[in-house]
Amino acid sequence: MLLRLCMILCNLGFTLDGSPHGGSDFVRQCTKDGTFSVVPDKPCKPIFGGKAPSLANAGIIEYAGRPANEFNGDLYYPNAIEYRCDPGFTETGSLSGATKIVSRVSTTGALAPPLPNGCLPITFTVHGRVQNSLNGQSLQGVTVSVSGTGIKEQTSGGIFELKGVRPGTITLVYERDGYIKATKELQVTSDVRLGGIADIAMSPKMTNDQWRAVVKWDREPTDLDTYAKWGWSKVCWYGTFAQSAGLTGILEHDDVNSWGPETLFLRGVGSCNWGPAYCDIKYIINDYTESGRMKDISKATVTLYTGERVAGSWKIEDCQGSVSQDGNWWHVFTLDGKDNKLKWSCSQSETVNFNLLNPSQAQNQTLDAGNYVGTGPFPGRFFRHSQTPKSWDLRHPKGVSLPPKSWKLQKPAADLLSSNSTSHESQSSEAKRLSPAVVTHPLLSSRRLLESHLS
Repeated sequence: MLLRLCMILCNLGFTLDGSPHGGSDFVRQCTKDGTFSVVPDKPCKPIFGGKAPSLANAGIIEYAGRPANEFNGDLYYPNAIEYRCDPGFTETGSLSGATKIVSRVSTTGALAPPLPNGCLPITFTVHGRVQNSLNGQSLQGVTVSVSGTGIKEQTSGGIFELKGVRPGTITLVYERDGYIKATKELQVTSDVRLGGIADIAMSPKMTNDQWRAVVKWDREPTDLDTYAKWGWSKVCWYGTFAQSAGLTGILEHDDVNSWGPETLFLRGVGSCNWGPAYCDIKYIINDYTESGRMKDISKATVTLYTGERVAGSWKIEDCQGSVSQDGNWWHVFTLDGKDNKLKWSCSQSETVNFNLLNPSQAQNQTLDAGNYVGTGPFPGRFFRHSQTPKSWDLRHPKGVSLPPKSWKLQKPAADLLSSNSTSHESQSSEAKRLSPAVVTHPLLSSRRLLESHLS
């Protein structure tokens, strides 16, 4: 009698015992009644891929198209498993990296594609430049670190790059021997480019009677100018040196080619023996371009140093109450030249409400020390001539264009000063001699005469 047999093979991805190397075929016999022998229920079993692995910083959200809460952890061919990265993590650690990881059990029982060890924290790279506030030059050898982490780097040519910075609020710390330690709080949501929020200007250390104010701003307006005034004395871009009442002011660096730092240096603060009208030092920023939008577009920041510490830092967007009505003047702070302390700052300011003077009123004004008004913003009559309409301001009379920046010279007085801030004393006579030579434009020569009459 002829015995008839039928060999049956399991489909790819299935074996008789469900193991990757198990048998994959079985035989059925043809019986006397013309039927095949009985086959065990589901003789071919899907290959078992083991238990689902755990991934760091990720969780299973789906298996075989069903939610994770219905999954017992066993993997079988040909099902897929899906993981989701925790918030703040991606597969590659980049902001644009995938947050969903999918893999499937292959015919060999392995997951394909292979799963990573886990999701990586999203990190960014912070680039920045450190400059010497004294002269605007790049500062070599500054250690820049992210507070509370092991991330740090030294500047090379004034440039630094910090990798692996987590998003959120961070504090950068800038340190170098001979310079005042500086910190800067940043909100990091993406890579920080050179020329951005991580840039800083560092001040050399000083004695306790010395102060340095540094302003930096954004690409617009193209030029902001520093002014300091006490009594009859004034320091600004066309008069870079002033000395009276025991106080000395020097415009160390007037930046006309970029957006800061622009630096004012003061010494002898605390040596003035007169009243507030003569001893209070007002620090004010002017929009040279007269855009009228300085408080809206400049993102100007002023940092004040004294001795070996940072005395204060102010952003114009937080001080809009101390910006003039025409939008071109920002009174940042007032120093007490008699008591050697910060007397007022724009963070204490309320909305400015002053009246613009006309020419005849301004020309008839005299300094009345007995009636000196307050500390800011714009105390007393200081700079009211600068808040008057262009129609009578000799710097900008009707029909005359704004003098181009190309003739606005870097201050030779500041250039001659040593990088050592304590050496200004020996250089002061030379700086004073050269300072008037900066006024080369006829309109400004006239304006300076007017300002000397008004102030």
